[in-house]
Amino acid sequence: MLMILNDVYPNSIMSKISCLHSRPDLIASCSSLLLSVWPFTKTERLQLLEKENCTGFPCSLVLIDQKENQPDYVIGHIRLAPCLEPPEGVYLEALCIDQTQTGRGLGVKMMKHAEEYAVTALGLKQAFLWSATSMRGYYSKLMWQEYTKFGITTVGGNILGQYNGATTWRGNVPPTGWESAYEECYHEDMKDYLIMTKYLKKN
Repeated sequence: MLMILNDVYPNSIMSKISCLHSRPDLIASCSSLLLSVWPFTKTERLQLLEKENCTGFPCSLVLIDQKENQPDYVIGHIRLAPCLEPPEGVYLEALCIDQTQTGRGLGVKMMKHAEEYAVTALGLKQAFLWSATSMRGYYSKLMWQEYTKFGITTVGGNILGQYNGATTWRGNVPPTGWESAYEECYHEDMKDYLIMTKYLKKN
C-alpha cells in the first residue's frame, strides 16, 4: 500500500506514505521524528516491533520525503493497532508531522491514508482514537464522532510509550510477549479525553 504525494512538495521529486516495515532503513529517521514530538518515546522498541510485524498489522505508516541527491527521511508518522472490542476495529495513535512541515495539511493526509489502509489492506470497518476534548471540533470536521458506548479494548496502545504520564489504561492490553512493557499505571486525566470513532468505507 503506497500513496504518492507529488503535489504536496513542489521542490520534492516525490513524497510518499509507506509501511515502515517495508523501509527498515528509515527506522532511525522515524525514531528521531517521534522523539522530537514526544521526548519520552521508547524508540528502542520500534525496531523490535517492526521486525516482529514484518507484514500487515499492527504497523506504523510513515510519510517519506524524497529529494534528488539527498537521503530519504521521515516527516510524518501514524501507528495502527488492533481492537479486540469492537471486532474489526483499528486504533490510531501517534500521529505527528515534522515541525518544519506543518501547515500543509499533511496530518489530514496521513489520517485519510491510515483509514484507507485499514479498510482496503486490512479489511477493517471502524476506526477509533483517543482525543482531548478540546480537539473534538477538529475531528468532527474529518467526519469522526464521539463513541458513546462503554469503551473499546485495544492491543498495544502506547506501546512506544510516547504519552508521558500514562503507560497504559483500562481497556488496553499488551501484545503477546510484551507484557512487561506495561506497568500498572493509568492515565489520571481521562475525563479530559474522549473516544472518537469513524466508520470506514472503501473509496
